Amino acid sequence: MKLLILLVLILPWHVKAELREGFSSKSSTEIISSLWKDYSEQNLDPFSFYQLTALVVPGELTSIEQLLMQQMERSFSKAINSKPLFIKNLSSAEALRLFSESLLIESQLYQLSEQASVSLEQAKAKIDQLKKYNPISHAEIRSLVLKTPDGAYYENGAYKDTIRLFLFCREDRSYPCLFIMKDIFGQLVREDTILWTLPALAKSARNIVYNQVNGETPTGIHLIDSVMPIADKPLVYGKFRRMILNWLPKDKDGGKEMALHFLPSNLKNSKWWKRSSIARDVGRKYLRIHGTGRVNTQPHISYYPLTPTQGCISMREGNYFSKDFRDQRNILDQALKSSRLLPVYNNEPHLKGVLYVINIDKQKKSVTPETLKSIGVL
Repeated sequence: MKLLILLVLILPWHVKAELREGFSSKSSTEIISSLWKDYSEQNLDPFSFYQLTALVVPGELTSIEQLLMQQMERSFSKAINSKPLFIKNLSSAEALRLFSESLLIESQLYQLSEQASVSLEQAKAKIDQLKKYNPISHAEIRSLVLKTPDGAYYENGAYKDTIRLFLFCREDRSYPCLFIMKDIFGQLVREDTILWTLPALAKSARNIVYNQVNGETPTGIHLIDSVMPIADKPLVYGKFRRMILNWLPKDKDGGKEMALHFLPSNLKNSKWWKRSSIARDVGRKYLRIHGTGRVNTQPHISYYPLTPTQGCISMREGNYFSKDFRDQRNILDQALKSSRLLPVYNNEPHLKGVLYVINIDKQKKSVTPETLKSIGVL
């Protein structure tokens, strides 16, 4: 441990300053969330950890965030002796998060009161219920696509007259999903008379379920809120800017799910869309739609040439079958045109809309236009 701290101390001041500057405006919760994502991906280094936790205000952290920080620090040295954190109460969201991340947290780091134990059991039951496949009927799919609500009463119509994306997947995410789109006038996007479609993958590279950090993209409703400022990290995210996905919040007053603004009445009691609510409540962040600079070298695999991610939706990119795939460019351009914006770089930050991610069934094969035709969407 002394060696790790010494290495941090002797690193060039400008390196330390640059790292701190990028996080200086972030809250303690955001810092811990970012560090925990790196930790769960096995990409957290001691330099980043000690530099960034120096910016954390302990009093701003929940008991679960304190526990995550202890777990990360302990990973650098088992010699650290800390008294187990006694957790007296767990909110619903904290219980969901603790249960979801329990595989990564050493049990000796915390003790639960009887009341907190009950909350944890309730969280387990809730997540286990949604882990089961909750089917959506063909009639419900048709209703969602053909009678999509405009969300006019959500945030004073902030997402009214914006694009709607639909990503149809199988319950087994080892098979490619398929995008379709509706324009700002509520019309399905077509190229000539053919429905516009684009394959994608919503699979976790670590085969983790939706309620854990870096798990598969959860079914449900996501907000499309612009793009990242620059196309940095091309190896991971590809040549083009990635689309930002955000969660619909829960109404703080009545506990009403904001998702109900974007669902036809016959789907409001369904369970298929609630995985995104759980993912939100356990603290998952940074979901995106992006390409990749990584090459899939396994032509035998079920999702070739797509590549899995750390929880995002990935698009084909690179040269396969003697063809140069640029699907992230394709979806950006189509989203802009469907928003009645010129498909140019400067307009990309104006992208706004709603994404529905739907597991249509448990079949072990790719979703194709023929699949949608059989459902009655085409």
